[in-house]
Amino acid sequence: MQTSYYYALAFWFFAALAVIPALIMLLSKNIVRMALWLLGTFGAFAGLYILLGADFLAVSQIMIYIGGILILILFGIMLTRRSGMANNLTLPNIYGAAGILAFLVLLVAIMQMVFYTPWQGAGQYVETGKGALKQVFPSSQSIGNLLMSDFLLPFEIASLLLLAALAGAAYIIRRRREQ
Repeated sequence: MQTSYYYALAFWFFAALAVIPALIMLLSKNIVRMALWLLGTFGAFAGLYILLGADFLAVSQIMIYIGGILILILFGIMLTRRSGMANNLTLPNIYGAAGILAFLVLLVAIMQMVFYTPWQGAGQYVETGKGALKQVFPSSQSIGNLLMSDFLLPFEIASLLLLAALAGAAYIIRRRREQ
């Protein structure tokens, strides 16, 4: 009883921490502040993933979205030439109203999903469909086992494709600098 109360409290804390910065980001006019409010939303989703027992997704959220994409957005904003550009993002009021309407529709859809989905946590038993029960473990252990056994070849092929894309991007940049 006590554990479920704290779990629900933590869930609603992270849910509010995800929604409130998203709303402030939607209403903000400064693009740098928008990116910083996005940081709060990304961090809250990492907390929600931890509550769901998806530790691999939580770490991926932090490393990829917060550590990679958000920093890339901030560097892109700060290193872009601003000649002829306004410092603030100015949009007509219709876009703000449409954004708020889209947010409310998505909020209702997400709340429907949250309340009507039978969530499974780490260490719980789930029915496999044949009447047997299987224990669910944290996702990073099972993902790691699958990546290093059954899906080793596709994992290595994906890493080689990413390496080739990185080398191609470096080649294109070098060729443009020479011209």
